[in-house]
Amino acid sequence: MNKLDNMLVFNTIVEHKGLTAAAHHLNTSPATITSKLKALEQYYGVKLLNRTTRSMSLTDEGKKFYQLSCNALSHIDVMEEQFQNKSQRLSGNLRISATRDLGKNVIAPMVDEFIALHPDVVPHLILSDEVLSIHRYRLDAIFRYSHLVDSQLISRRLRASKRVLCASPDYLKRHGVPDSLKDLLNHRCIGSQHNEDMITRWQFFVDGELQSIAINPCRLSNDGEIIKRWAIDGHGIALKSWVDIRQDLKAGRLKIVLPSYLPDFSDGSKTADLHLIYPHRDFLPTRTRVFIEFVVNYFKKDNDSR
Repeated sequence: MNKLDNMLVFNTIVEHKGLTAAAHHLNTSPATITSKLKALEQYYGVKLLNRTTRSMSLTDEGKKFYQLSCNALSHIDVMEEQFQNKSQRLSGNLRISATRDLGKNVIAPMVDEFIALHPDVVPHLILSDEVLSIHRYRLDAIFRYSHLVDSQLISRRLRASKRVLCASPDYLKRHGVPDSLKDLLNHRCIGSQHNEDMITRWQFFVDGELQSIAINPCRLSNDGEIIKRWAIDGHGIALKSWVDIRQDLKAGRLKIVLPSYLPDFSDGSKTADLHLIYPHRDFLPTRTRVFIEFVVNYFKKDNDSR
């Protein structure tokens, strides 16, 4: 049995959420995929997947095996790069994740500059306002506000930021400027949605104390860029990261509302600094290490130019 080949097949099944989709991705037949999966389960003597005609889920052993196999395959990628690529020219896939607003307006232009220097690197920019698993999606790096608590990951702070309430000048002219949290009850507030959960309660630090207010959203979206667009178009007050709206603030498209109120986060922090997160490995692929240093220097120049 080719354990590495079967391991790759198993990971592809998990990442594409099915045997048929995995077969299509690997350009082979579903029967071949099924055979390799059975060979893995028989070799290790455990059931890795629960399968019915309509659904598939990982067993507890399958979850452990998937995470370990991701690490093993990543180390093999590094080993092959070290011994096969003798030139200094970087190449290969670079899988990056960011929030939609940040990804489209900040990360994508930055990636363009990196690829101009290293044209053989193929970037995969995956945009989602949900926190994606770095292992499940086999990501090389994630851009996120605030930090992630995971001892297997490294988090490097790129720049200071914070969440702020904002609205367009036109909206504030028509509806007035709120002076307190209670005033928000009489305003149109734009809410966010994560999976099936609607975020309808905003929490703030006021004079060192935590206060909260339940909003009645006039609009909701799971896309941060759409929320910003609605605010710019005068549809209400939004809660956004300062980094995401700083150019709109400079251009006068948005204004900060209640600037002395600091939003609270689930981890108890008062800031939402931008971080670069990547796997804690002894040996990262050269292209990933070079990209990380490029990103750090890119934001350092950006911070210095402010």
